[in-house]
Amino acid sequence: MGKDKWIVRADVDFNKTGNTFLNSIAPLPYEQVDIRQTNYSLCVGRYFSYLYLLGGVCYTNNYGEIEQYPANPFDYEFKDSWGKVLIVGIEKGEKVFLFLEGKYTWQDLEVLNITEDVDRLGVYIGIGVNF
Repeated sequence: MGKDKWIVRADVDFNKTGNTFLNSIAPLPYEQVDIRQTNYSLCVGRYFSYLYLLGGVCYTNNYGEIEQYPANPFDYEFKDSWGKVLIVGIEKGEKVFLFLEGKYTWQDLEVLNITEDVDRLGVYIGIGVNF
C-alpha cells in the first residue's frame, strides 16, 4: 500500500457462533444457542511501511436460534447492535499483496432483554489488490 498513507476501508464479515448464553438465560431452559452475524464496518487508519492500524465502528445484523425444551417454550428476538473495531495487520507487495491481520470487535447483543458480550477476534490471511 505504501508508506505513511491514510486509508478508509469498508468490510463485511459473516460470523457464526454457538453456545454463547451459558449463564444469563439460566432461568429459561434451553439446549443450545446459535448466533449468526453479518457485520458491516467502516474504519479509518494509517499504513506504516508494512504495518497498518485501523479503527472504526460497525453495525451488526444479529440472527439467532435458541433450541429450547419443548415443555417450556419462550419467545426471543435478537436485536441488531453497534460496536467498535480495531484492525492491526502486515502486508507485503505493491499492486498485488499478501496480508496477515487481526480484527477485534467490541460489541454487545441483546436478547430476551438481557445484554451479552459478543466481542470477537478474527485472524485473516489473504491476497489483496490495490486499485
